[in-house]
Amino acid sequence: GHGVCTCVCEMMRGALTSFVLTLLLCSPAWARPGNPERYPVGTRTCGMGGIGIGFGSEPWQNPAGLGKVRHMGLAGSLSAYGYTSEVVPSFIDVDLSGRIRGSMETTSVDIFPLNLAYVKPMGEWLGMFHGLGLSLVLPDYHQFDGALNVPPGDLLFELRARLQQQWETYWLVGGWGACYEGWLCVGAGPTFALHLEEELTVLTTFAEYSDDSTRDTAQTHSSDMLAAAVGGHAGFQVMPSEGFWFGATVRSPVTTLYGDGNLLDVLAVVDTLKQEASYLDRVEVANPQVDFRSPWRFGFGVGYDRPGEFSIGADVRLYLAQEEYRTLAGPNGESFMFPSTPSGTVMDENRAVYVARTVETDTTANFSLGAEVGVSESIVAQAGGFTDLTSTPKERVRLHEDNRLSRVGGTFGMGWKSEWSTSWASVVYAYGWGENYGIRHDGKNLGYVLTPLTAHSVMIVLGSSAPL
Repeated sequence: GHGVCTCVCEMMRGALTSFVLTLLLCSPAWARPGNPERYPVGTRTCGMGGIGIGFGSEPWQNPAGLGKVRHMGLAGSLSAYGYTSEVVPSFIDVDLSGRIRGSMETTSVDIFPLNLAYVKPMGEWLGMFHGLGLSLVLPDYHQFDGALNVPPGDLLFELRARLQQQWETYWLVGGWGACYEGWLCVGAGPTFALHLEEELTVLTTFAEYSDDSTRDTAQTHSSDMLAAAVGGHAGFQVMPSEGFWFGATVRSPVTTLYGDGNLLDVLAVVDTLKQEASYLDRVEVANPQVDFRSPWRFGFGVGYDRPGEFSIGADVRLYLAQEEYRTLAGPNGESFMFPSTPSGTVMDENRAVYVARTVETDTTANFSLGAEVGVSESIVAQAGGFTDLTSTPKERVRLHEDNRLSRVGGTFGMGWKSEWSTSWASVVYAYGWGENYGIRHDGKNLGYVLTPLTAHSVMIVLGSSAPL
C-alpha cells in the first residue's frame, strides 16, 4: 500500500509540476486589474476625491472650464508617493497525501497622479470669453514586485517565482474653452498618450523523486514596450443658478500611431530521471507588434463652487467596454512562437512560447465626491471619496492572464494660501478587493479556481498652484 501511495503521489506531483509550469509560463501578467484611472487627479481637487467635471478649470477635468480662467496660471503636484500591498493567501492549495500550499504576496511602489497644468485667458471674441490650457498627467505609474513561494514539504516539491512590472502612461491633454456670459461654457482639445511597460518574470521549480532523481526548471521572461497614441476630448459646463454647476465630458479612445519594443523568453529544464527530457529553449523578438488603447470615457458632474468659502460636488465617469485585442504580439501578430536551441528551431507545439498579451474590458462606472470648507482667510480643509472599480472580466482571470482589483478610497486635504501661491497637502487611503486565479485539487482533478485578493494603498500628495 505504501509503494502504491508513493507512486501515486509522485505521479500527482509530476502532474502538479507540469500544471503549475503551464499555468505560470503562459501568464506573463499577474497584476493587471484593468482600471482606467486608479487615482483622482487635480492639484486642488485631489483632496476632494478628484471631482471637477462640473466646475473644474483644467483641461484634464473639463476643457469647457478654460473659458472661466481670468489669470494665466500654473498648478502641479510636486511630490506623490505611496505604497500598496496585495495578498493572495491560498494561491496554491493541493492535497496529494501531503498538503502543498503556497501564498502570493506582492508590494507596489506607486506614484500618485503627477499633474502639471497651465492655463491662459485669451480674451473676448464673438461675445464669448476664451481660454487655452495644457495638462500633463501621469495617472498610472505602477511598480509591481510580486513573490510566489511554495516551500518544500513531505512531497519535496518547491516553487518560487518573482514578477517585477513597471508601467506608466503619460497624458498630454490640450484644450480650448469658451464661456458665454459666464454661465454656459464649451470646450474641446486633443489628447496624446505615451505608454511604457517593462516586465521581468523569474520562475524556478524543484521536485525530488524517491529514486533521488530531480526535475529542475528555470524560466525567465522579460519584455518592454513603448506606444504613442492620439485621441480627443470635449465637454460643456452650465450654471443654472449662482454657484451651482453641471458639466459633462467625452473622451474618445486613443489610437496607437507608433509602437516599439522587444521580448525575451528563456526556459531551461534539467530532468535527471529522463535525460532526454532536458532542454534549453530561447525566444527573442526585437520587433513585436505593439498596441495601446483606452476606452470611450463619458463623465458627468454637479457641484456648488464658492472657492475659499464652500465647495461640494460629485462626479461619475463611465468607461465603455473593449473587445479583446493584443497589446503585444509577434512581428506578424503571432500569439505563439517556436523556440530556438543551439541546434536550430524547435518545431514542437508543446514547447512553443506564448508571446502575446491580450486585453479585454467590461463597461465600468466610477464615482467621486468631495467638499471643501474655508477654515480661515488663508486655510481650507478638504475631504472626499472615490471608487476604482475594475473593468477586467472574470473570464480573463479564468484564463489566468489578469486579476480583478476593485477599490474604494478616502481623501483628506488642506490648502494654505499665501500672497503668491496656494499649497496643498493630501492623504489618500484605498482598500482593494477582488479575485486572482489559484490552483486547487478537489480529490479528483487538478485545476484552477478564483481565489480572493485584497490590497491596501496609502498615498501622500503635495502640490502648489500660482498665477504667473
